[in-house]
Amino acid sequence: MIIESHGEVTDSPTLKAILSASGPGTALLWDAHHTVVASKEAPADTYRALGEWVRHTHLKDSRPEGDTVRYVLTGTGTVPVREIVKVLAAGGYKGYYSFEWEKKWHPEIDDPEIAIPHYAKVMREYLADAGVK
Repeated sequence: MIIESHGEVTDSPTLKAILSASGPGTALLWDAHHTVVASKEAPADTYRALGEWVRHTHLKDSRPEGDTVRYVLTGTGTVPVREIVKVLAAGGYKGYYSFEWEKKWHPEIDDPEIAIPHYAKVMREYLADAGVK
């Protein structure tokens, strides 16, 4: 079973309580955007608390816009995606660095034909900087 840090469940103490009580085989899909933006957690703090359960990631960037956020191209917002990659790499994470681009639910964001190649380009740099091959 895998649980995603999303919605009402984005802070490390709540996630840790759920994961600890769920027994072996339970894992975390770390949607780092939500732990950073919604729960105001530093990536290193989140990984320190939950790293043993992280099996997959969702990465995206945003910047504040009124009472909400606007999703933006990776590296152009306020979410520390480069830092998240460094934290994961330093922790020995071997899973995917999955790009989440929700155009269906956010039609105002850039088209996937722009966002996906941009993510690939930026992530090659971030991964190289973090020593991931």
